[in-house]
Amino acid sequence: MRLKGILLALTIGVVVHGNGQTTIQNIVNGNTSFAFDYLRSMEDKNVFISPFSISTAMAMTYAGAKNSTAEEFNKVMHFNHGDLGFHSAYGEYQQELSNNMSQVEWNLANKLWGFGSPNFEKQFLSINSDLYNAPIVFGANEARINKWVEQQTKGKIRDLLPPGTISPDTRLILTNAVYFKANWKYEFEKKDTKKQKFHLANGKKSTVDLMYQEGAFNYYQTSDYQCIRLPYKGDKQSMVVVLPKEQIEIGKIQEDLEKDFLTNLRMYGKSNVQVYLPKFKLEYKELLGEYLIAKGMPQSFSETADFSGMLKSESLWIDAVIHQAFVEVNEEGTEAAAATAVVMTTESLSPSKPKPIIFRADRPFLFFIVDDATQSVLFMGKMMNPTE
Repeated sequence: MRLKGILLALTIGVVVHGNGQTTIQNIVNGNTSFAFDYLRSMEDKNVFISPFSISTAMAMTYAGAKNSTAEEFNKVMHFNHGDLGFHSAYGEYQQELSNNMSQVEWNLANKLWGFGSPNFEKQFLSINSDLYNAPIVFGANEARINKWVEQQTKGKIRDLLPPGTISPDTRLILTNAVYFKANWKYEFEKKDTKKQKFHLANGKKSTVDLMYQEGAFNYYQTSDYQCIRLPYKGDKQSMVVVLPKEQIEIGKIQEDLEKDFLTNLRMYGKSNVQVYLPKFKLEYKELLGEYLIAKGMPQSFSETADFSGMLKSESLWIDAVIHQAFVEVNEEGTEAAAATAVVMTTESLSPSKPKPIIFRADRPFLFFIVDDATQSVLFMGKMMNPTE
């Protein structure tokens, strides 16, 4: 008998094992590794994802993976040893992130949706309920799940599950949703926003609303790119923008960029910078199955998968991973949200004011929304054309 189960969630988070115990820092390091693995695969188009959301949803699923299937999660998601210690640390990680969000709007929500009358493993259910705050609810439909996601993301993520996702073989959907809204610590003045040209990768130009301000920001540069940190109110979260220098293709810095750029921003301190940044709004939806299989998870997407830690009476495997995200950047600040679904089936300035550095993001750039306290990459994107 063929069965289908679904996991739906927002994502980011990867874990490695150190000194016999999984720690929050291990998880942050693993999450960052996954984020940069995915960054290097990004196509030359507008992209926006929440690696944190993806990893969280996959961590919830990981609680049911066994043997070689679990090893695939270890390799691709940078998880390690799916024991209670890992999931306990991941639960603490989620709580620490939420504690850091006292001066911004933040919502992180997880839930399981069961179908039919399967006898899910008690430990799997208790891990998700107790450590991920994801209780199970039976008998929902696509409309109800989509409504839940929409409510958790304040209406920014809609229709995550397309019609027909739930079938008679569906056994489980794991959902995670993340919402973030914050004002800049130093807001851009609307009167300074001007219509300007944005230089596209193909040599053409588009007209954008280019915001402007001058101030003291964490900044550094290499021979290939400029990097700046724009803090949000509270100074615990920020947007980091990475701008290739003229004549440098964005693909080159995608390949070479390392997670240490976040550390470098702090090490180099503040500089007086004239910042030009386009206003933009971006919605993105992607099927992640092909990427995950190519990176090393073929078994998890096949009939040979071992999710016996989730359900022993029937075989389950991953049929699809759906990720949807939203971001809007303007003079006041940033609003972002994301959700992921995994479908499982069987069959201020210095007084001296030195000459300012010019950071003019009028060509394709990368951007990251970061929790500075934990160095977690919550969201990341590539902006190729702000008008699309």
